[in-house]
Amino acid sequence: MKWFSDQKIAVRLIVGFGIALGMLVVIYVMGITELKKISSLTTDIAVNKFNGTEWANNVSDQVNVGQQLTLDYLMSNNAAERTQLKANFDASSRVMDTYIDSLKSAAETDEERNVVRNLEDIRQNTYRPVRLNLLNTVDAGDMNGATSIYKSEYKAAANSYKHAADELMASFLTGVK
Repeated sequence: MKWFSDQKIAVRLIVGFGIALGMLVVIYVMGITELKKISSLTTDIAVNKFNGTEWANNVSDQVNVGQQLTLDYLMSNNAAERTQLKANFDASSRVMDTYIDSLKSAAETDEERNVVRNLEDIRQNTYRPVRLNLLNTVDAGDMNGATSIYKSEYKAAANSYKHAADELMASFLTGVK
């Protein structure tokens, strides 16, 4: 330290500014490196993850739409309204088929593929048969039977379906975090 204090003020200022400039260069390089990493991650999310996440969110929305249509059907006494609700079921089902097909192609990991298969399995083998049974019971005029199915079998199937949709959303969001 004696050497430094023995130097002229000009030398001390040059050394001090040199050290400050060196630290500034190090911070600049670190900042550019981190910005490149963030840019790469953002590009990955925008290009590879956004569509899958969006479709997973839409699947969750369609599950809610289907459950609302079912409740509306159960509460309706009007044949024309029920006919329109059945058409809405068909349209919602086609939309859901499109989203599931899209998710199958967007799934990159085994976990994502498994949750898509699980959702599709619950939809085809649990939810749809129970909902169809419920709708047929309503159409037969057995409102007590329909209410019983709604409160037990349908609620359980709908909860499984919703849970599978939530798992799907979580799976696709995992890559975004």
